[in-house]
Amino acid sequence: MAKDSKKQETPQVTPTMQKIMDHDEKMKKRNSGRTASEAVINVFRKHKAYSQKRAVKIDAFKDLPLSTSTISYTMANLIDQGVIMQSEDQKEYWFNEARWNELSKEVVRDYQMIFIVPLVVGVLVFILIKFVFH
Repeated sequence: MAKDSKKQETPQVTPTMQKIMDHDEKMKKRNSGRTASEAVINVFRKHKAYSQKRAVKIDAFKDLPLSTSTISYTMANLIDQGVIMQSEDQKEYWFNEARWNELSKEVVRDYQMIFIVPLVVGVLVFILIKFVFH
């Protein structure tokens, strides 16, 4: 029994299909892991740097797949928010888990308000229009 000698042809990729595939690949890379904050915080968690005794030096962040400017910007923001604490000489850093949890709750609450307030206002306006002007 002879096998078919026909070659299986791969489908032709159109420019539009290629753009879609490229976009999907970019989105996978962008969303592949985590935000810069999560990446920085995971370094602290990995080193168990929850107090000044266990503080880490800036070298601990060298293996992150982020640019130096992104790491420094993220750390500066987290320091301003009290999530990352630093030594007086600003050479060692540690993570304030309690402040991080508090901040996370605040962010969730703020996002909930962004959605809930307009929804309630919309329902009230709908009721007002339905019953007052009808």
